[in-house]
Amino acid sequence: MAEKERWITLKSGKKVQLDENGVIIAGFPGFMGKHISKIGEKEKSVLQPYEQPRKKFESYLQENNGDREKAAKQFFDENLRDKFISTTIDGKNSDIHFTGTSWQKSKMNIKNHPIKANFLEDIPEVLQHYKISGDPDYTRDDFSKFHYFEHVIEKEIKGRKVKARVKVDVGTRKNSENENEVYHYKATEITQDTKKLVQALEGNYALNGTPSRFSQPAHDKNICPQYEIVNIEIDILEDEPMNKKTVIFDSKSKRSFDINGFMHVELSNLTKESVDPYYGYEIVNSEALGFEPEKIYFGYRKGSELEKAAQSFNGLSLMREHHFDSAEKPQREHRVGSVGTNCVYNAPYLQASLTITDGEAIRKIESGERVELCNAPY
Repeated sequence: MAEKERWITLKSGKKVQLDENGVIIAGFPGFMGKHISKIGEKEKSVLQPYEQPRKKFESYLQENNGDREKAAKQFFDENLRDKFISTTIDGKNSDIHFTGTSWQKSKMNIKNHPIKANFLEDIPEVLQHYKISGDPDYTRDDFSKFHYFEHVIEKEIKGRKVKARVKVDVGTRKNSENENEVYHYKATEITQDTKKLVQALEGNYALNGTPSRFSQPAHDKNICPQYEIVNIEIDILEDEPMNKKTVIFDSKSKRSFDINGFMHVELSNLTKESVDPYYGYEIVNSEALGFEPEKIYFGYRKGSELEKAAQSFNGLSLMREHHFDSAEKPQREHRVGSVGTNCVYNAPYLQASLTITDGEAIRKIESGERVELCNAPY
């Protein structure tokens, strides 16, 4: 039995309407008059609407013997890849696509801090918390019309409450900017003449006038703006044992600003003699030492050793999170400043001057927020 008319979203992001026989009757002009089976494999693949996963991330973690990156990959492939999530942007119903590139953005976040993998399942919820539109913080020549989503998620992981701020940036590919307009052209009659006209239009998205075989109805409620995920950032706000060794506190009396707007802190505590918890995966050479990745170990940071190592902190980068920073693999996008060249151990603290060059970090410090930064390399 023939199906009713329906709209579908192709893997390329194009939306088309099919008649009861599977012929494209509305949407992208280059496809009108064609049967869906005649569309190329890359285009023909249909995006599916996102559905609530049948199992939680913890189940994927168990299936992958605690390997968070593998568990995250499996979760993404089964629940997010080639799916689209409907949300609201600037008051309009919009679709956001998950692609292979979306996974690469997620993987980059997880690699430097595996516990972030637990928050991958929360991204659909984050995409219901619209924040703002604007230009990206980084140059992207292939995307435009950026929009930002942000939400703070708190959950229990391994018996401990962990809080993270999840940020998702979405954008429209520049080579598809005209597609939302041409979606509104509809074939009024599928004839040989129409098919010839369609073939002449293929590759030319900007139509000059309305062809005789096409009508341009009012905006169809079924046609939503199409966006792709461009960037994903997951910032752990609590439960950061490895960051506790580099928490930065300072007082306003020790701050000054230079002509560039950079903040200079005369003296700040970098770390101190203490006993702190670390996951096995956070410890260098953990596998060789026989440490379990998800088990917590307590390490003693001895004052006398900090005193010996004081000079090795001179000039190091300050980072938002732990990233191994080197001349061969610079982590420019994570740097927010640097340590001075006057590191000294004043029991129980290791202290030094700081220069903060990141505007967001400066604003947080000035507003009285507790700011945690890390030294690198570590």
